[in-house]
Amino acid sequence: MLVGRKQPRIPRRFLAQVFSPLDPLYAESVSVENVSLRGARVATVRAWARDSQVVVKFTSAELRAKSARVVYCQAVSDKEFAVGLEFLRPWIAA
Repeated sequence: MLVGRKQPRIPRRFLAQVFSPLDPLYAESVSVENVSLRGARVATVRAWARDSQVVVKFTSAELRAKSARVVYCQAVSDKEFAVGLEFLRPWIAA
């Protein structure tokens, strides 16, 4: 039975960087498609393995970098992937 999301996603497009904590010099610029307190969906040119740990560094000064794990990675085209990220420490709702 599908219950739905615990937190609503906010459709908001902005840029961020995603990189592996094991290889922080290789940061990929990504487009954030939507975000919630618990995670985000980003568009990448790299296929990320499920359960990989990553760091998301947001370009917005109001948002701090977040550690996350890859929940899914779906091919959108030959050169683009949609990646679902779950933040390891969710933001606290105000």
